[in-house]
This record gives sequence, structure tokens and C-alpha cells, in this order.
Amino acid sequence: MKQMCKLNLNIDIFKNNIMCHKILRSTFFIFYFLFSIVAFSQTKQDAISEADRLKISSKQEAIDALNSKGLSESQIREMAKLRGIDYDTALAEYLSSKSGDPINTNTSDLVVSDVVSEIKIDTLSQAIDTLPKVKLAKKIENYFGYDIFINNPFGQKEYLLGNIDEGYILTPGDELRITVFGDNNLELVSKIDLNGNIIFPKLGVFFAAGSSFATLKNRIKIFLGKFYSGLLSEPSRTFLDVSLTQIRPVKISVLGNVNTPGPHLVSGMATVLNALYASGGVNTSGTLREVKVYRNNKLIKTIDLYNYITQGNIDKDIRLANNDVLFVGPRRSSVTLSGKVKKSAIYELKSNESLQDLLQYSGGILAGASLKNVNISRIKPFKDRKQELVFDRFLTTLNFSDYKENKKQHFPIVDGDVVFVKAVLDKQINEVTISGNVNAPGTFALDVYSDLKTLILKGAQGLKPNTYLGKIDINKIDKNGILSFKTFNLQSVLNNEFQVLLDENDQVKIYSLLEVEGEKTVSISGYGVGNKTVSIRENLSLFDLIFQSVSFEELDFQAKVLASRLDLKRYDANSGLYDIKQYSLSDLEILKSTNLQPKDEVVLYTKSVTEELSPKVEIIGQVNDPGEFSLSNKMYLEDLIISAGGFTKFALRTSVSVNRLDRDLENGRYSKLINITPDLDYMLGLKKIPSDPFVLENDDIVTVVSPIRAKFLPKISVQGEVNFPRTIILENDRTKISELIDFSGGLTSNHNLESSYVERDSLKLYLNIKNNTLDSKTFLQDGDLLVIGSKLNPVKTKGAVLNPTVFNWNQGKRAKYYIRASGGKKKRIESIIVQRANGSSKSVSLFSNPKIYPGSVINVIEKPEKIKGDGGTKFFDNITRTVGLITGTLTTILLLEKL
Repeated sequence: MKQMCKLNLNIDIFKNNIMCHKILRSTFFIFYFLFSIVAFSQTKQDAISEADRLKISSKQEAIDALNSKGLSESQIREMAKLRGIDYDTALAEYLSSKSGDPINTNTSDLVVSDVVSEIKIDTLSQAIDTLPKVKLAKKIENYFGYDIFINNPFGQKEYLLGNIDEGYILTPGDELRITVFGDNNLELVSKIDLNGNIIFPKLGVFFAAGSSFATLKNRIKIFLGKFYSGLLSEPSRTFLDVSLTQIRPVKISVLGNVNTPGPHLVSGMATVLNALYASGGVNTSGTLREVKVYRNNKLIKTIDLYNYITQGNIDKDIRLANNDVLFVGPRRSSVTLSGKVKKSAIYELKSNESLQDLLQYSGGILAGASLKNVNISRIKPFKDRKQELVFDRFLTTLNFSDYKENKKQHFPIVDGDVVFVKAVLDKQINEVTISGNVNAPGTFALDVYSDLKTLILKGAQGLKPNTYLGKIDINKIDKNGILSFKTFNLQSVLNNEFQVLLDENDQVKIYSLLEVEGEKTVSISGYGVGNKTVSIRENLSLFDLIFQSVSFEELDFQAKVLASRLDLKRYDANSGLYDIKQYSLSDLEILKSTNLQPKDEVVLYTKSVTEELSPKVEIIGQVNDPGEFSLSNKMYLEDLIISAGGFTKFALRTSVSVNRLDRDLENGRYSKLINITPDLDYMLGLKKIPSDPFVLENDDIVTVVSPIRAKFLPKISVQGEVNFPRTIILENDRTKISELIDFSGGLTSNHNLESSYVERDSLKLYLNIKNNTLDSKTFLQDGDLLVIGSKLNPVKTKGAVLNPTVFNWNQGKRAKYYIRASGGKKKRIESIIVQRANGSSKSVSLFSNPKIYPGSVINVIEKPEKIKGDGGTKFFDNITRTVGLITGTLTTILLLEKL
């Protein structure tokens, strides 16, 4: 909602630019200020100044001013009471000051100025935008009550809006919409001016400020009834509607332990709770039990937020006036409550509150709480602590039932107490339990199922199949924790041979045949089945088990299974061992008539015990799909080559070698090599049988070869100072380097053969192209890079020279020339190395000054600095090595002489 107001004010701007002090110098009469009926940031001094202007010096003059505005003394008393102001006290203070008695005023906040400025507030929301944004941390640990400020309804600017109650007191800045309809019509939107008036065009001025909203509507109706017929008559023919379209904000200050302390703009209808929300809420260091409200430097109200949090009671909340101050002090106490209560948290209790109050704030105790065991851990008060004591916390356990039933007896709680409400014991009375092989195992009431047979048949819904009837167990733990055990014959119990009465906490166990006798199974393993175990059934034959476990009629199974033997292993209970009986798959009638017993094991075998079931041959080398292949009956060599995808493009087809197993360990022989010429016409299907048939055998390895470098096209890259750098494919291995240069268009004028080199696998291959390799046969390999050096490549000096430099190559100049040109070398030089572009290295010394070619790097290496004491150590080490060498030599000579 956009709201416009223009006020003629004397301005005192706060330094933070959030709020403006507006001091009214004229047009208000004395009671408008003294009772703060309309607040909007006036001060008490403003009211006194305005009363002085009106020259009100007695009570009667004040009453006359009221009557001139249409207000009686009783009405102004009621308005003052609504605002928390004592009418007689305020008037007496003012009149006393006029008679010369001292009065406590504070003018430090006033700015004396004769200049009246116009302040324009476009919208109320724009003013609020200048306020700091309130952010409340979601994590408030376990403190009770503070979470009401997490979902802050005043986090948005709309908190200044809302429904208007009938008791709202109107002040300058409030805007009214007045509508008359029926026999007469009027539409008026008017803002209450600084004099407290609204203006009805052509009708006059109406004083509105200071009235409640309900009173104002009645007064306007009476006022307009003078001009519009039917408005006051019965029945009415003209009707009136009055609504508030804009409410002025008020400035309040929230101080103390809140998340955003300081001044805040709130609605003119705001209460204490609204202001706390606007300030971001109380933080956990602040109290929720005593929120104090000060007005005109007097404490007018103390709010206990626990009434609102625990009961939803806000009856004691009051409406705030301009310049009210809210103060939130520190927490009064911190009492921790946990255990079987509805709300475990840290609570704040007053000094006169007890354990009963604490539990009431938590919502009460849970049904599973033990009233007899409430533990209270308490820190000893300072006055009770003694120097000799090591620990200052002690534990008290009380029976809360004594306090719960006695309303007059209370257990006091102090700051720092930790209260824990224990749970009742989980143990249950009047119960019996049944488990095992029954349809509905579980826990049942003893008074309903008092005997064993009734518990089994009615409580547990009877026995499951395969129940062991020879035994039933009853375990029981008595009140002293002693375990006792009873056993009966289940069949006898069910046949009513005797009755078994149950006791409390009896635990009945019924067994299955599987638990007692173990599972009755047979197993089969071996060829075609792996390992399989099945439950035995009546008249299960040996043939039935085999037939249901394998594909008995499958040709592959029949071809590979060892039909002449299968084993039946039968368990001997006397010896604990297995007896083996042999059968044949050919004797089906015997297999069908042999019934299996529990624990029998059947084993099937394959023919692999005596013969190779999966013969294979292998082919390697120049075929398209080398690998292992299954050996076929009368498989020729050519058949294997075709199975492997045939020859590759460069395969040698005139001779194929076969390695056949031929063990002779004494002579160290493993196989026999056979060379065969394949029949290509047979491979193409032009013949039914090869001309020289060679039948393969199990484990033969066939090898197809190709000539050396059958597919070899070596590539050489030529770069550097040639006219046409390119990649050259060698025609033969007799190509000369000079021919490679000619293929690349010949050398350029900037070439330098001494700096040329060959690069192989990212490393330089040293050669002297100019002297001995230019016209020799190439020694280059596939992938080599031939780089022809350039005169344009610079010469570099680095290391221990005074000025490491890059030079243009100067033909005929040697190493020492470039060192001198670099400023000369330093004093402590270990060595000087020339690294040439062709990969060779030369050293520079007193008698050696090598030639320099383009691309060379002259590296002057400096000696490391001496470490103090190192010289003596090195000398001693040299002496030690020398003595050791001499001693070893003499020893050797003596030994030789003795020999």
C-alpha cells in the first residue's frame, strides 16, 4: 500500500538516517501531547511548548479548549487511560511548571530552528527499507521458547498492515475514507492534519485526533447528520461507512538481548509481541520471562512470554506508543529438562517457581514416565561450597507422586539444575510367551490362556506341519531372576493325559522335525549337474534324481557322460562313514528300482577319465583370426586355415609349419616340426580332397609366416634449411642423405651442415653430416627426423659469465670470443662446455678453444662454494684412501710370494 504524507516539521535527523525526530511547534493543543494520544515521534517538550503557545495556564482553560474541539473531560480521561497515562498527574506537572516549580525536562534532543522544512515520505514501505534486515539464526540449540521467532511474520514490510480494531486511537497522519450513500452521497478521502482535523469541503472542519475508531465513527455520523437528511432518522435512509486507508507508523526502541537492538518503525497498532518480532526476536542470552516496557521513563508493563508460548495467552500484551522503550534483560536461569517429558529443552524459571511449574511448561510428563524416579542434578550454591570439597554437583532422586498429589507442597528449582524423568520398567506382568513351530507365535495374557493346551490350540492357533510331538519345553525367570526349566511330552499334553498350568512369564518352546532330526536331503554332483541338493520324498529313486537333475536325453550329455559307471555314496550311521556302490546308466531298470535314503550322494563322471573330450588345435601367425579351434573328425590343415579366416595379404602361402607333440625327455625334444604346402584349390572348393592331405591331431600348433618387412614403407621427415621440407618414403635402404636433401629441393643459402642432426624418439642422434655421412648409405629408421642446421640460429652463453647473452653466429669465431663478448667468466670456474646443435660436446680449456657453429650453447659452470672445514676433511679422506690402496697392494704381493 502506497501512502503519501507531507508534514511541516522542524527536523532533527538521527546520525544513522533510520528515524527522524519531528518536533511540532504549533497547531496542537496541550492535551494532544500531554497524554500521547497521537504519538508519531513527538516529545514531552513539544507538548509543553505548544501549551505555552496556546497560553493555557489553568485547568479551566484546558477544559474550555477541549469543549471547543467537541471533546469532554471524561472522554479525554478515557483516551489517556487507553494510552497508559494518568490525566491528573500529567496536567498537574504542567501547571506546576507554570507556577515556577521545577519540572524535569530534557531538551537535548531538540533542534531549535525557525526554518520549516517539508519532508516527503512516498510510502511507509520505503521508510522501512532503510532499516537493517533482520536475520534470525535457525539453530537455537535446545532452548525453550525461542523458536517462535524463527518464522518471523515481521520479516517482510507488510507487518505494518492489518485489521483495525475499534479501540485504535487516531492521530495526525492517519488517512480516512468516508462514504455516505442512500438518499445522499459523499465520497471523501482525507488525512488528519497536524491540527488533528479533517476537512469536509463546503461543510467545515471536524476534529478527529484523539478519538478511538469506534468513537470517531459515531461523532462523524452526528456531525454529518446536520447536513444530510436521513442519516440520523429511524429508519435510516442515508448510511455512513468510515474506514482507515492508512495508518501512521510509530518509533519504538527495543534494547537488550534481542537479535537487532535499536530503533524500529512499527505499526501504530503494534503490541509488545509485534515489536519483539520486528527486532528479530529474543536471543538465547535474553529473558522470556520479564520483557519490560517503559513510557516517559516509567515502567508501565512487564510481559511474561511463557504465558503466550505455553498457553497462547496474549491478554496482558499492550499497544505501544511513540518513543516507547522495550528492554529484554539477561536470562534469569537455565534449567535442563529431559527424559520422559513432552518437550525436552532448557527452560527459564523464576525464583519462586518449582518442579511442578517446570513440568507444566514442558507440556507434562509422558505416559511411560516413572514418577518414583525423577533425578535432579544440582550445583551447590556459592555459599554452600567448601574449600575441601572436590566436586560441587550432587544428585537428588525424588518421588514426584508426593508433590503431584499435594498441591501445597512444591520442590524448588534453581539455576543450573538438570532434571531427568526416567521411564517405567519395560517388564510386563500377566504374560506368557510361545514360540517355535506354531501358526501364531507371540505373547499372550495369562488370565486368558492359563493352561498349556489352551495356549497352543487357541492362542497360537495350533501346530504347524512337521511338528516334533515328543518334547515341549517351558522356561521361566522368576521375580528374583532365577531361571527354571520344565519339559513335557507334547503328544501327551494334547491327548489330555495330564494338564499343565502356566505361571507368569513362562516361555513355551515347540520344536519342528527339522530342528530335532535335521533336514532330510540327497545330493547329486559331477558332469552335467555341478552340485545340487534336494529334499527327499517317499520312493525317490536313483533314476528320478538323475533325470530331474540333468538333460538325460541330450545328445551331448549322452556322448560325454561315462555311462559305464556312476557312484552312490550311502551314509553308515554306525561307522559315520560313506559306503560306495557302483551303478551303470545302461541298467535303467536297476536305477529305477533303487530308492534313495537321507544323506545319499550320487556322483556322475565323464569319459574324460580315459579320453580327450574336447580336442583342440591352434593356429598362429599370418592368418586373419588366429587362436584355438575345436578339432573336427579328419580335419585337414587347409580346413584350419579357412576356419582362421584365411591367409593375410603378406602371408607365405607356399609353406606352413606344424608342431606336433613328440615327447622325448631324455633327448630334450618336445615336438616334431612338419612343413606342408597348402592346397589352395582345396581351400577354394575346387577339390574335394587336398593333393597331399595332412590330417591334424589334438594339440597341433600351425604357424603361418610372412617375409621380413613385407609391409615396410619407412618414412623420413626432412626439415630445416631445405627448399621444400617434406616427409620422404624411402624406396630402398641404400638411399643417401644427400639424396634425401635433393628430394627436398636442395639446401638453402642459410644452411649449416655442422649444426645438422637427426632426432629419433625425441633424442638427438649425433652425426657429422658434412665430413663423412652426407654421401654414405642412409642409416636412418622409420620415423626419424633429419634437421638441416641454419646459419640464422643464435649462439648462447649461460652460467658463470658476467652477462649471459644471445649472439648472432659469426663464422670462424671460437668459444673464447663469445665468452669475452659476454663480459668474461667469473673467478671460480669448474668447467666450460660447448653444446653443439648436432648433439656433440666440446670442452674449453687453456689449450682448447673449439669452433662454434650456429645453435651452439656455451655453458660456463661455476665451482660450488667451499664449506668451512671441508678442506681438511677432504685431505684426510684422500690420505686414508691412499694408505688403504698401498696396504692392499703389499698384502697381495706377500700372498703371491708365499704361493
